[in-house]
Amino acid sequence: MKIFMITRKSFFIRWLLFSKDEKPQEEHSVIEIEHIQSGSSQRVSSLEEAGQWMRDVQAETEKGREIEAE
Repeated sequence: MKIFMITRKSFFIRWLLFSKDEKPQEEHSVIEIEHIQSGSSQRVSSLEEAGQWMRDVQAETEKGREIEAE
């Protein structure tokens, strides 16, 4: 198993790569994302899903800020 951890804007991202001992060339991804400000989290299996979830959370956060400012 390989583990990669990064932060991006308000997100903490943990990317886990699993492979079976008998087939090490076949890796399976699990991407865990946490929005640090809200505590929301999501687990996905692709970068596309991760990116979409982060964009959605960021849009909701910005919408909330606009409402508070009114």
